[in-house]
Amino acid sequence: MPLLSARHLLSAGIVLTLFTSSCKDDDATPSKRPLLVGKQWTTVYYEMDDEDITDDREACEEDNTTTFFADGTFIDDIGNELCEEFETDVQGTWEFKANETIISIRPAGESASDWNIVELTDSTLKISQYIQQLQAEVVVVMTPL
Repeated sequence: MPLLSARHLLSAGIVLTLFTSSCKDDDATPSKRPLLVGKQWTTVYYEMDDEDITDDREACEEDNTTTFFADGTFIDDIGNELCEEFETDVQGTWEFKANETIISIRPAGESASDWNIVELTDSTLKISQYIQQLQAEVVVVMTPL
C-alpha cells in the first residue's frame, strides 16, 4: 500500500498552494504609486542643511506644479508667472527604485536624479537628496493642490 495516494498528493498540493499564496498576499506592501500619481504637487517647503529656505524662493516659483503620471512620465508646469522670458514646462520620466524608497526623476535630455522618499502620503511628498554642487542636504516638501 503506497504511503500517499494520488488523491492525497493532489489535496496536499492544493492546500500547500493556497497556504503559500495567501502568505505572499499578507506580506505584500501596497504600492505608493496611487499616492503619487495624478495629482498636481506644489512645493510648500524647502530646506538646506536643516535650515528653512522656503522664503528664499522667487515669487515666480510659487505657482509651479509637478504632476506624476501612471505611465512613468511627469511634467513640471511653470505656472503663469515666468522666472525667465523663454521659460517652458519640463517633461520627463520617473520611476521608483529600492522598494519605492527612492524616486528617480529624469527630465528629457538630462541625467536622472535620485531622491530619497522621506514621506509619501495622500497629502504629503517629502523628498531629500545630498546635492554635491551645493555640498548640502536638500529637503523638498510638496502637497497636492
